[in-house]
Amino acid sequence: LEEGDAPLVRRTTSGQALNYDKQILAVIQTLAIFCEAKPVLLLPHLDTLSPYLRGDNHLNKADETSVVHLITTILAKTYRLVENPNNAKLVRLSGDLERLVYTQMPHVMNKAIECLCVFGGELGVV
Repeated sequence: LEEGDAPLVRRTTSGQALNYDKQILAVIQTLAIFCEAKPVLLLPHLDTLSPYLRGDNHLNKADETSVVHLITTILAKTYRLVENPNNAKLVRLSGDLERLVYTQMPHVMNKAIECLCVFGGELGVV
């Protein structure tokens, strides 16, 4: 994926999503486990993971919520370790996180707020 690209989902000729939603969720769950153990491992992949934060991944609602929750968790843990964050990226991601605060379930909202606090510290806002 290029930075900013929405993740792709393969579809059958009838338009039905294949079982890639479960595969995407499984991969992100695995990355979240790696992030718990050693967040620095995911630093090179933040630009690849951040588009999943938007919540327009064409997954079913439950999987979409899980993916967004896991991505906010990963971003909150890893951006604390970024030495020279790109302010433009942080501002763009902050906009995505603010939208999540208003549109997602409470557990996702809480992680989005945590992530916004991390970004605010990096931007010198907090």
